[in-house]
Amino acid sequence: MNTDNMTKDDLSRARQELERRNAVSRVNGFETEWCEAWVWQYYHPDGVRGRQIYRSYSDEELLDILIPVMDQPGHKPQFDRVHHIYKLYLTRRFQDLRRAKDKARARRKALEQQAKWPPDWPEAVSSEPVYRRIGEQGKEITEQDRAAIESLCEQVRQTRLPPELSDPVCQPLKKYCGIKKALEMMNIPALNKTERRFMLRYWQKKRTS
Repeated sequence: MNTDNMTKDDLSRARQELERRNAVSRVNGFETEWCEAWVWQYYHPDGVRGRQIYRSYSDEELLDILIPVMDQPGHKPQFDRVHHIYKLYLTRRFQDLRRAKDKARARRKALEQQAKWPPDWPEAVSSEPVYRRIGEQGKEITEQDRAAIESLCEQVRQTRLPPELSDPVCQPLKKYCGIKKALEMMNIPALNKTERRFMLRYWQKKRTS
């Protein structure tokens, strides 16, 4: 029997210990924490056990380690608050910390979008906030534009998908509130192409699970 093969329980305990050490680094800064020789040897991804621990982390789990230390202006990760083993894992997985930082920023934004736009968002779509805003501005909406806005809302409710910002159906909104502002007022996600692709996958997965 190969005693170097780690069970799920072994991996769980190893990860919990690493997470505990990282929590200390997050508060005190890693420079105040020594990476003991046995920790380095045990967790290093070139070692037999360390390789298994490293591989047990998904890309998303590793990136999520950075997100709590991105709370300063500009969301730049404070790497001195990340345990050295995790920095080693991030470098090994993403080639360097700069790439890990960029991916963590993108994931942070994606998680914010998920929280803002849950799968059932189409159920709350309404044109009324836009009409109120138009009235507050002292403007009058044409019947043609009103019909177009109602058609857009109905389309979104039926398809359960937001329109692309360049879609002609969005154009009547431009003259009254601006497309992005008007969509979000109606509880419709205003997403660029990259955000849209990500969120479509997220909604599809959640709605079919």
